[in-house]
Amino acid sequence: MKKFFLKFLLTFSLLLPFAFSSNAEPVDFDNIKLSLPSEKVVASDDFVSKHNDIILKIGTLEFPAVFLYKDENAPYQGYLIKFNDFLGVESFVQNINKGCDILYDELLKECKAEVTKCQKDCDERVGLILKQKDALELKLNIQIKETDRQKTHKYIWTGVGIVAGAGLGILTYELAK
Repeated sequence: MKKFFLKFLLTFSLLLPFAFSSNAEPVDFDNIKLSLPSEKVVASDDFVSKHNDIILKIGTLEFPAVFLYKDENAPYQGYLIKFNDFLGVESFVQNINKGCDILYDELLKECKAEVTKCQKDCDERVGLILKQKDALELKLNIQIKETDRQKTHKYIWTGVGIVAGAGLGILTYELAK
C-alpha cells in the first residue's frame, strides 16, 4: 500500500508541472533598470503610495519580492507572478505537504505497530529463554550434587575394597603358609 502511495505521489509531482502553462511575456531587455530604490512615493491618484519589499514563502522556500509600480521597468529578465497565482501555488504546495503529512503519519503508525509487535515477540522469546535458563541451572545444581555424592560413594567403596582386599590377602597368605 505504501509503495502505491509513493508511486502515486512521485507520478503526480513529475506530471503536474507540465499541466500548468504560463501566459506571461518576457520583459524587454532595453528597459531594464539595474537598481531600484527601497521605497517610493507616488502621486495621490494611485492606490499605492508607499511600499516595502517583502519575502514570499512557499513551504520552506523563501523568495525576495520587489514591489514594482505601474510603468516601472523590471530589475531583471523573468516572469512576474500575480498575487492570486502565488496564492494558488502556495495552496498547491500546502496541499502536497498535507498529503505528505498523511502519508508520513500512516507510515509512522505502521512502523510503530511493527516495532511494538517486534518488541512483544522479543519479550516472549527472552521470557522463554530465561525459563529455560532457570530449568538448566536447577538441573546443573542437581547434577553437581549427584556427582559429589557419587564421588563420596566411590571413595568409601574404594577404601572398603582396599581394606577388604588387604584383609583377604593377609588371610590367604596365612592359610597358604
